Parts: sequence; C-alpha cells; structure tokens
Amino acid sequence: MQGSIEWEPGSTEGTYYDPGDDEVRLLAADPGNPWVVIHELGHGVMDDVYEDNYPQIGSECSPHYVTRRSGPACAWSEGFADWFGAAVLNNPDLPGLGNIDTATWGTA
Repeated sequence: MQGSIEWEPGSTEGTYYDPGDDEVRLLAADPGNPWVVIHELGHGVMDDVYEDNYPQIGSECSPHYVTRRSGPACAWSEGFADWFGAAVLNNPDLPGLGNIDTATWGTA
C-alpha cells in the first residue's frame, strides 16, 4: 500500500480515509490514539487489496456505529478496519466496544 497521511496540529478535517486520493485525513488529536490511526490505515489496506475498487459506500455509513444497523458495504469496510486494528495492535479489545474475539450475535 502506498498512500499518505494528512495531519497538522490544528487539523479540523478528519477522521477518514479518502480512496480517491489514497489518503488518511486525521484530526489534530488523532495521532495520540494509535487505534484511530491504524483503523484508518486499515481502510487504505483494504482499498489496495481491492486494487482501487473500494466498496461503494452510501449515506448509511455516515455516521456509522457498531451498535446500529448499516449497509453491507459499510459493515464490511468498518469491520475490516476494526479487524486490521486488532491484528496490528495484537489486541482484540476495541476501544469502548469490548473484545471482538468473544462477541456473539447477542453482543451489542
């Protein structure tokens, strides 16, 4: 994967991955949270694996929440980025959400 990260100490545009520019855009405080940065980079890895044919995500993904229903493309994209973060950090505990290894269909 080759891309870039757009960040400045006063950044107010972010936090997201732009597949058109192969760029992660971060808010000012985001670099202080490795989970956020790695999650967004996970979207970039997925875009690379899909050879720039990233799943078409509609309005159902903005905003998106783990505990609310979304469209299949949103769920796939966000689920991959969450898994990527857990794999890179070798930690299945998602911030504020719990352990993805022990979640079940009944888990919020």
